[in-house]
Amino acid sequence: MSDPRRTILPIQYLRAVAALLVVWHHTTALNALTLQHYTSRFGTAGVDVFFAISGFVMVLTCTGRKVAPLDFLRHRLLRIAPIYWALTVVMVLLAVLPPYVFGGLAPTPRSTLLSLAFVPHYSDTRPAQIWPLLVPGWTLNFEMYFYLLFAASLLARQRATQVLVAVCVTLVGVGQVFGPFDGALARSYTSPLLLEFAGGAVVAHAWQRGWLKPGLPLAVLALTAGSGLLLFGPTEHGTWARQIGAWLVLGACLCPAWHRRLPVLEELGNASYSIYLTHVFTLAAVTVWVSRLGLPANLLGATLAMGLAMLACTAVGVVVYRLGELPLTGLMRRHFDGRLATPGLLVPSRAWRG
Repeated sequence: MSDPRRTILPIQYLRAVAALLVVWHHTTALNALTLQHYTSRFGTAGVDVFFAISGFVMVLTCTGRKVAPLDFLRHRLLRIAPIYWALTVVMVLLAVLPPYVFGGLAPTPRSTLLSLAFVPHYSDTRPAQIWPLLVPGWTLNFEMYFYLLFAASLLARQRATQVLVAVCVTLVGVGQVFGPFDGALARSYTSPLLLEFAGGAVVAHAWQRGWLKPGLPLAVLALTAGSGLLLFGPTEHGTWARQIGAWLVLGACLCPAWHRRLPVLEELGNASYSIYLTHVFTLAAVTVWVSRLGLPANLLGATLAMGLAMLACTAVGVVVYRLGELPLTGLMRRHFDGRLATPGLLVPSRAWRG
């Protein structure tokens, strides 16, 4: 059985790539200039990569080991929820208090509670979208649902991965045959996005059993397939054939170069969750700042705006990771999860946190 620690660096680097893809995608809408010159939507693939990483990490670190489902769920909640809850509260306060930075949000008690509880629901301000108040949190609704499915599959022990993948495929099949559903829960819980988690789980299953060995030819093939889908495949989420993440996870694990230490990329991988959650706040501020710089109204100006915004989002995310996410998560774990000793659930590396 493969040691999960062998894949720490490739997965960390891929997390960094995924976060930067998402930031790039939203930065293209920074202003009219960036919208005009940067029209590609390949950045949406960052979410697919995150989902595949999640499926990969959960299977690699938990299956085949004595992991109690409730311990697993508690650990994941303590990992994901604290910084998300804190930033959701900040978003609500910025919406209802002067100077009303997010005045168009109009949070209600219902939307606030559903957002904090990771329950998919239609947005009050964008009724066509199934979004929480902190919009990047829509992916966390899928994450939490996947964690529930994964926790249930752990009851199957050695066959946990097979059960998990079968359940994901069945749920997507229900959505394809009987959907699309109108309800937010039914639409979300039968979405083809579940196949992204399943794809990562399949790669982890093969890696765990030693069926895959690092090597350049297969790594190049996998990375080429993933990159091709990223650049030229469907740009909308929820397409059943959109296995960008699984191919990139496979390629990253197999590529010898991805196993070398790159401190900057490793740090960005550590901070990827904070970068992902905070970039909407940063872009709101950067939009105002960039408008005052008097950048030229051409491709150069759009490129400078994109670059400055990307740097700002990355820097703010790293600071929030260091000063907010790490201390807050550590505090919650010490109080609620300090004695968790389930073998295999935690790998002894701060970088390997799933």
